[in-house]
Amino acid sequence: MESEKKTIEIENLIRFLSGFNQKIISISIKENRIKVYTDNTVYCLKKGEENFVKIKTKQKPNRKNNYKTKKAKLSHFSAKFVISASLLAILGSASNLSKNNSKAFANQQMAETITQKDELAIQNNQDLFFSLNHEEKNSQLKLVSNKPTMLYQNISIEHEIIQSQRIKKRVETDNLFGDTIEKWSKRWGASSSLMKALITQERDENNLSNPGQLTRNICGEKIILPIINKSKEDIASGKEVDKIFIIREEPNKANYQNEEEYLYQLELHKKQVEKSKELKQEGYEIIFFPDLLGEQNCDKNIQIAIAFATFNNYRLNDPVLATFAYNAGYYTTKKAQLDEILNGQVGTDQTDKNYLTHVFRFLYPEEVNNLKFITKNFPENWDDMTYDQRNYYMSIGIKDVPYTYTFVSLENFKEYIDEKEIRHNSRR
Repeated sequence: MESEKKTIEIENLIRFLSGFNQKIISISIKENRIKVYTDNTVYCLKKGEENFVKIKTKQKPNRKNNYKTKKAKLSHFSAKFVISASLLAILGSASNLSKNNSKAFANQQMAETITQKDELAIQNNQDLFFSLNHEEKNSQLKLVSNKPTMLYQNISIEHEIIQSQRIKKRVETDNLFGDTIEKWSKRWGASSSLMKALITQERDENNLSNPGQLTRNICGEKIILPIINKSKEDIASGKEVDKIFIIREEPNKANYQNEEEYLYQLELHKKQVEKSKELKQEGYEIIFFPDLLGEQNCDKNIQIAIAFATFNNYRLNDPVLATFAYNAGYYTTKKAQLDEILNGQVGTDQTDKNYLTHVFRFLYPEEVNNLKFITKNFPENWDDMTYDQRNYYMSIGIKDVPYTYTFVSLENFKEYIDEKEIRHNSRR
């Protein structure tokens, strides 16, 4: 009887929400009060005797992460709303609903991509994060958890992407470097599919000496990456993060016509060498840039390429922007809007303004709706933390940081089916 009552409550909630004339982004529930978030409004609801009633309405500014482009639109939604423990029993009754209503309680794509370990975490925890998306009166309830919690966000891109006619280059990348890309992508929670597409876009077809097209711009960055998939050695030692510092080689004066520029680069090199001595004591892996070049160093080159792409994801908190930043740079990307990037309006004569589209074009059709990223984000006050605070966080505090799952889907991806080779250039 109690179970039937809870099922009716859920059905009443869904029926009530289906009457909204605005797209529902997410909802949060605390005891008997519910907040419904739309693009521009927050509605506060209260459960009545037989149904839900609206008790308060609050306008809110437009979300920055809802985009429209010239060709299509891009929507970016993040679910970070807690369900109180008192409602878990009600949510648990979702499995008793009829097949006609079952879509309201499960996102099939999420169910297919979340691992058994994740599902076990859902069963073992009381705090669940969820959202309810409403599109043409079809609702989907998404449940996900981890200890202490698991967060996730969906990024849906509807900009038209046409697969490259040179997709065979991607096949070659998989054959040459697939295992290495899989290894490091898995370790740091990056999408191996997107990393393979990125390396395919970058690498020279006739020269394997620098497949990630790394430049000295990566030198001097203190790269810190949480380890998402730990090895036995990591577990035994309690290692939580990888730390990498790359030093540029000593500049050759003969390569500079400008004395001032040479002295500047020389000073930069000396500072990096001195800094590396300190960082080595802190557990950083110290790498000299020349050791990333040459065919004998391809695996190391790709490792650092994936590290840098993932590092940008942490800085920008968005894997799509991070992909573009790999070519355009962090500061250029940070100031840009994604719709401008998708339409080729960001960059300089030295960068590829259509880089994001060019990388996406080297994906396979079966990959475009399942680009998964897993992160453990650093605190917002990271830059203001002391050395001891950061050290504690990287070794102890990060253990309790929730995983964030980000799923990127390309909704308007078109497979290339014409086998006839057409004119192209190496950066297409």
